Amino acid sequence: MLVEQVPRPVRLTSGTCSERGRRGHNADASAAYRDPASGGLAFAVADGIGDSEGAGRAARLAAEAPAREAARLGAGRAVAAARAALEAWLPDDEHHLAGDAVLVTAAPRLGGGFTVAWAGDARAYFWDGTALTRLTTDQTVAEYFRSRGQAPTPRMEHVVTNSVRMSKPASIGLAHAPRGAGRLVLTTDGVHGRLTPEGFRLIVAGAGDPGTTSALLVATALRAGGTDNATALVVDVA
Repeated sequence: MLVEQVPRPVRLTSGTCSERGRRGHNADASAAYRDPASGGLAFAVADGIGDSEGAGRAARLAAEAPAREAARLGAGRAVAAARAALEAWLPDDEHHLAGDAVLVTAAPRLGGGFTVAWAGDARAYFWDGTALTRLTTDQTVAEYFRSRGQAPTPRMEHVVTNSVRMSKPASIGLAHAPRGAGRLVLTTDGVHGRLTPEGFRLIVAGAGDPGTTSALLVATALRAGGTDNATALVVDVA
C-alpha cells in the first residue's frame, strides 16, 4: 500500500488486488509509483493480450513504465512510455504477436484531480461520494458500432481497436477526474465486465479501505462467473 502527500492537504492512499481466475497465467498487472526526485505519484493497470508468460511480461512492463513516466511528467506521456518499453523488449515483433497489452494510467494534476490516459478497454472510474462516473471510453469493436447506433455482438466487446503497441498520439484516450475528495478506481475487463453497474457502484461506495475495496471488486467479479484475470486498483483522495 502506498500513502503519500501530493501536495498537502491532499492525501492519496492506494490498494490493489489481482487474481488469475481460470486462466493459465495472470497476464494482468498494476503499479503505484512515486518519483523520488519530484515526489510525483502515478498509478497504472494493464491487461496483457493473451494467456501466456509473454502476455504477463507485457502487462508488467506496460504498467511499470507509464507509472514511472507519469509520476515524473504527467499521465499524458504514459502510454507512449509503455509502448517504448514493449518495443525495446521485443524490437522485432512488428505484428505485436508476442507481447502487447491494454492500459489505463492516472496521475494527480496540479491544482487537484487526476489526468487519466488509456489505450484499449481498461477503465477508470471516479466516485465523488454521491455518483460514480466512468472516465474512460472502451476502444473496442463493440464501442465502435455502438457509437454509430448499431447493436454489437457480445464477442465484439472483447476485440480492442487500440492497444499499447498500436497506440499513436491521436488514438490515446485522455480524460480528467474532478478535484476534491473521492475514490479513483482502475480496472481490467475481468472486473468491470462481470459486474453490473449497480453492483460495481455499491462496492466502490462502501466504507472499506482501498485494499479491501479492490479485493472485494475482484472477488465479486470472479464469484459472478468471471473466468478472466481480474485486477482492480483503488486510490482514495482525502
